[in-house]
Amino acid sequence: METITFKDLVETPWKNGQGTTRQIAIHPKNADISNFQWRISAATVNTVGPFSNFDNVTRSLALLTGEKITLSIQGHTVELHRDGQPVTFSGTVPTEMTDCPTPALDFGVMTNNNFAKHSLVHADFNDGQTYQRKSSTTLILALKPCQLDKNSLDTFDAILLSETDPNCVTIQTQTRTAPLLIAEISEYCPAEPQ
Repeated sequence: METITFKDLVETPWKNGQGTTRQIAIHPKNADISNFQWRISAATVNTVGPFSNFDNVTRSLALLTGEKITLSIQGHTVELHRDGQPVTFSGTVPTEMTDCPTPALDFGVMTNNNFAKHSLVHADFNDGQTYQRKSSTTLILALKPCQLDKNSLDTFDAILLSETDPNCVTIQTQTRTAPLLIAEISEYCPAEPQ
């Protein structure tokens, strides 16, 4: 179980200067944006514009801060709100951010379809509730301070669990509920039929 502290993540500018990205986790460890099997990151966005194309990649996006962001995904309008569910879409389809009324921070999961698949959900947990993992790799991001299996997390800190970690995680919170973003990643051999 690896604890990832958000404030310690390196913030790097985009090539086009329209935002910055903090890489939260990537696999393999030495991969980059061109050869990852899966990647999880948080991006600061300040302006509207098109998304980069990622062939054969599935993407999910959630909003962490900001009023809202509006996306056009293959011509369909989707609004993301801080307390809403993430959106999942193909990295190959035309996608554009069409409205961003205030600077925002989003959370993204990308999986290369040849190696992995993923899900991303927003869920609220009561104090003492447990979460049953569903895959070999799980990343849980805290949207408010809480404890996950005695690991104290501040806002936007995360824990990354692998196949050798426990299948159940217990959530402790001093507030009414603990809102979390949960990314489940299932890796598979490229030879397996999907």
